[in-house]
Amino acid sequence: MQSLTRKSLPTSSWLLASVRSLAQSDIIVALLISLAGGAARVHFAFTHPHFNNLFAVRGVPYSDASFWTGAAISLAEGNGLGEVFRPLLSLVLAFVYTWTGTSFGAITVLNILVGAITSGLIFLVGRVAFNRFIATAAAGFFVLDPSQLVQIPQATTEPLGLMFFVLSVYALCLASERSRNRPAFLGGICLGLSNLARPLTLFCASFYALHWRYRPG
Repeated sequence: MQSLTRKSLPTSSWLLASVRSLAQSDIIVALLISLAGGAARVHFAFTHPHFNNLFAVRGVPYSDASFWTGAAISLAEGNGLGEVFRPLLSLVLAFVYTWTGTSFGAITVLNILVGAITSGLIFLVGRVAFNRFIATAAAGFFVLDPSQLVQIPQATTEPLGLMFFVLSVYALCLASERSRNRPAFLGGICLGLSNLARPLTLFCASFYALHWRYRPG
């Protein structure tokens, strides 16, 4: 019995060390937070299958959401986007519809994926800009924020625009931390994509240009 106990100690110590090593990795923590964000959104989607809001009535796009969805369906059928502006969401939905066919459920799936990715990115931004505690608190708030959860069945541009905006901020933080041009270039692309979805962050372009002009090194 003693020999068996002694043999099990190195294995348990190795597992404990592995868990500690993984917990110290920001990427692993970001992935876990993304999984939590996705799980929270899946739970909301299953418990509110016919959620009604400003832009969705019993799962069917309504108001502005019907505009983005209609443009996506038109493009998927080969008829172009029409007069749509801020076209990124419609472009993404049209790409999905060419594979899945017209399905309002695809909107929910897309928003679940986008929300999960955004959750992890918020943690990474907070980790670079502040510390792990603030990063975890901010990401946790986003994961459980009701104003974000209710957007899951809605074909609105905010979730996709927010994801690319947070990614642009993270890339810019990396560029400042490492004094490298490649992350800054990626950040500029993501900022542009964010504004193609939701141009509320257009004013950030001027600050981005100033940072690029007066960056150290």
